[in-house]
Amino acid sequence: MPKTCAGRAGRNRRYLGALLSAGALVTVIAVPAQAANAPLTSNNLVASPVATETLAAGTLFFDQVSGVQFSGVQLNGFDQTDNASNLVDITDATGSGNGWDVSLTATPFTNGTSQLSDQTTSDIGTGPAICDNNSSCTLPSTAGSYPIPIPAGQPLPPSNIIYSAATGSGMGSMSFHPEYRLALPANIQAGVYNATWDYTLASDPPSTSGTWAGSNPQTQIIPLYEDASSPTLATDWADACASNSIVIADGNASGAPTSTDGEWQLEQQTLAPAMASCYPHGTVKGQTVGYIDTDNGQAPASQVELQMQQWITFDPGIAGFFLDNANPSAATGNQNYYAEITAQARALGHPEIIWNWGADQGTSSWPFQLSTDSQPSYLVVFEGDLTALSQWVPASWEQGSGTSGSCSNSLAAIVYSTPANSLSSACSDLDGLWDIQNNTFGYYVTELGLPNPYAGLDSYNTAETSEC
Repeated sequence: MPKTCAGRAGRNRRYLGALLSAGALVTVIAVPAQAANAPLTSNNLVASPVATETLAAGTLFFDQVSGVQFSGVQLNGFDQTDNASNLVDITDATGSGNGWDVSLTATPFTNGTSQLSDQTTSDIGTGPAICDNNSSCTLPSTAGSYPIPIPAGQPLPPSNIIYSAATGSGMGSMSFHPEYRLALPANIQAGVYNATWDYTLASDPPSTSGTWAGSNPQTQIIPLYEDASSPTLATDWADACASNSIVIADGNASGAPTSTDGEWQLEQQTLAPAMASCYPHGTVKGQTVGYIDTDNGQAPASQVELQMQQWITFDPGIAGFFLDNANPSAATGNQNYYAEITAQARALGHPEIIWNWGADQGTSSWPFQLSTDSQPSYLVVFEGDLTALSQWVPASWEQGSGTSGSCSNSLAAIVYSTPANSLSSACSDLDGLWDIQNNTFGYYVTELGLPNPYAGLDSYNTAETSEC
């Protein structure tokens, strides 16, 4: 039966805690036809005891990461590149099958007096992994877009993931050889340049693989439609993903990035690694969803589903999708339209689905009377500036404090054109509507304004998470 807002079960987020921690035990039992220590048969010719083997979980670690030695070039008055590779050897003895990520960050190349640009090195691909001797490993199943820029700076900037083992792969001991490319401008000084590269190996928590059970945590919902050429894109994404947030990505052509985009190469070099790094692991708490314009319910469902596939191709680990310009009409055809595309997204294994009603015109809670797999994770019922928020009156079904009978634990508001000195006022208005400090709710406040309030991250993001 369809579930109403009042009876929704606790939500399984995309990423749960690790199933097996170090020291956990896995017991393998050969199941007998009879119980353990079964009595012998009358002729004493058949017995069926239980055979038990206990396997203690090991750890995840680097066996070896070799140095990176570029070939060296002779300056010739033109821009050049130089390539290198190194050995990365990993053992995953956890027995969890959670998968893992290898991330990389670096200091700039310097010879003491001259320094290369912070954007000079990239990972241009990785050869196939092989199992180490005497290891019947499960080779990594990985997907991604190359090249991946290697961040460089002093102090070290946030790292980018350069190689991953998906859930169910990367178990045992194995090695692979990342390939790197170093850009060398014509005006660089001659000399020997050195940099320190920091590799990090981290286990992935298991994915819920498309499950959806209803209720939400309080979280920021951050539209980050930043141009792929923006010099602040990497740091904005790192800051946005550090908090408990859902970050909305958008391509150059307003939707999923494809090879027809004017900034396709830049999207691969900057946006793709930023998105790939935004999922709960290590100190990162956020996750990414992809922008799709439903054109007030007029975009064909097949076109929306194609964009879903395009987003998945660009970022296979994407958490879900942001369905913009969603139509609030309770007409049966409109309900079926959004129910279909939401259920399809979850069937594909990407369960975090947000509908944006924008300027709220909803008169009923029909989105939360659909079957559970067809309900939105969050429903944005307000998007506007601070003045509009102060004058806005939610519909009766939207009011409440997240307690029984209320849908507010799945509602969200996005407020723009809010200067830093008015952040407290905006949070106070939201708290008065939904008691968000004590209940679950989706929100975002930014000082940026029209025509694109989401061209970058708000400057008070850290204060916002504590204020609201």
